[in-house]
Amino acid sequence: MKIFFLTIFVLIFGFVGLFNPIRDGFQHIFLPIQVGLRRSAVNLKDTTQLFFNFNRIRKDNLNLISEIVDLKSQLIEAQLALEENKILRDQLELKNSGDFNGDLLLASVMGNPSDLSGGTVYISEGSHQGINVGDNVVVGNNLIGIVDEVGGTKSKVILTTSSRFRAVAKDLVTHTEGLAVGNFDTTVGINKILVGDSVNTGDVFVTSGADGIYFPGLIIGYVSQVNLDSAKPLKSAILEVPLSVGKLDKVFVILNR
Repeated sequence: MKIFFLTIFVLIFGFVGLFNPIRDGFQHIFLPIQVGLRRSAVNLKDTTQLFFNFNRIRKDNLNLISEIVDLKSQLIEAQLALEENKILRDQLELKNSGDFNGDLLLASVMGNPSDLSGGTVYISEGSHQGINVGDNVVVGNNLIGIVDEVGGTKSKVILTTSSRFRAVAKDLVTHTEGLAVGNFDTTVGINKILVGDSVNTGDVFVTSGADGIYFPGLIIGYVSQVNLDSAKPLKSAILEVPLSVGKLDKVFVILNR
């Protein structure tokens, strides 16, 4: 009964506005708190949304980076394929010209960090692919070297610039013959040239085939210097090799089967 009369009393006082000052006082006190709480809630919502946006952007960026890496890899593979196709096409044209016989095997140059002289390199093919000791290594009709050791899946090649390289060579222009010897760098020496034989700067020396080791007609290098010692019955020449092995990625092995 007391609760009933108390309820009626509150309704009547509320209807006539007697509680307005009290309500206004409470609103005056708690309104800033309410506004602050609302602003904090809005800021928290914005912060949360921003966090999720950052996560989404980060994931999108990671996906884009992954796609870019994939595209670059595909582009590199395509460029390598084009270069390899060009090398194969050029070498096939040379083979079809009849300059030399024998099957050709494409191999990648692997280098040889254990050889500080730079006179040898490893290539990526071996006996499993039919390579034998003594096989000539070329790019186009340029002699790169000769196979010296053969493993199952790789082989060691002596380069024309190695001190171990020896080949009977002849001048394409004057037909002068001499012994080609590697000079440890990018040059090859031609020794045992008779004083009366003609050799000129710019002449091309090729393998003669007389040694039975190298196919005839493979380019060894171009004469950059002729040396004459009046006290000796012989003279010599220095050849610049046409291709730097350090810049080669692929070579061909002429298989002797």
